[in-house]
Amino acid sequence: MRLTVVLVLWPAAAHAHGAAEHVDVANLAALLALAGAGTLYLSALPRSPALSTRHALAFGAGWLALLLALVPPLDRAAADSFALHMVQHELLMLVAPPLLILGRPYAALAAALPARAPLLRLAALRLAALPLRIPPLAAFALHLAALWTWHLPRLFDAGLESDATHAVQHASFFWSALLFWWTVFRRVRSGIAVLMLLAMLIASGALAALLTFAPAPLYAGATLAQQQLGGLIMWVPAGYAMLLAGLLAFHRLLIWATPEAPSALPPQGGESDEEQSLRTVPRLRAPAASSPLAGASGPAEPDPRQLLERWVQASRDARSTVEQLK
Repeated sequence: MRLTVVLVLWPAAAHAHGAAEHVDVANLAALLALAGAGTLYLSALPRSPALSTRHALAFGAGWLALLLALVPPLDRAAADSFALHMVQHELLMLVAPPLLILGRPYAALAAALPARAPLLRLAALRLAALPLRIPPLAAFALHLAALWTWHLPRLFDAGLESDATHAVQHASFFWSALLFWWTVFRRVRSGIAVLMLLAMLIASGALAALLTFAPAPLYAGATLAQQQLGGLIMWVPAGYAMLLAGLLAFHRLLIWATPEAPSALPPQGGESDEEQSLRTVPRLRAPAASSPLAGASGPAEPDPRQLLERWVQASRDARSTVEQLK
């Protein structure tokens, strides 16, 4: 745990020592938060069965993407290169957020918090889940506003002149993107994710085209060649990544919308949902001899398990008939 903190803080400390002018408090605070998040996740791995190796790899890749975006040499070089600044922004908006979400941070948070304090765990999870209650349109609008607003020349140049403004810019990029991607992952089945990704692809592509085809530099200290390269980075690699995410979401939507979807079929070597439901339905016991209903005449009440078995068999016969007709 301590080694993680030392490894995270060492580049920032070296950068601050080399500058010998001021300490970037916002950068150090972000690195401390990264160290805390990494330590929390590592402590939750052996406790939570919901966290597999692929979840840990996804979270680790997102964590490393954030670290790469916030520490030298990229952070130092981005101050002098508009193209590298765009690379830094894409790491904060397009790479780190979806990878962190795929790592199941809520499962890690629930496992890392002390079990002896259930009220603390419940309060922390509810507080962390508050952003997920934002409607999809609001999540899209927030991320779009952060993307376009901070690329206005006056605000972009203000971020280069002030460390505090630069920290607010990066925070708004990351947190709005995290909210956007979390909404995308939770709305794939309804089709909203495809629309959000398509709309964001168009909006970010328009901004990238504006930067690429501008006849003159729009930002202080940026040459026209650097601005064009930065626009191409936002347009081509980032655009293809957004397009790929949209195609994957559309593919999942088609799978779930297909009647013979693989998710609806019984797993290989396992039971189907219908067979599992049969095991969960209890049988009705026959009335005891001392019961007044034991010797009563009349038709016996149907067994719900038998009714469910008949319904399952009828559905299978109907399915096979449809397949034969095809």
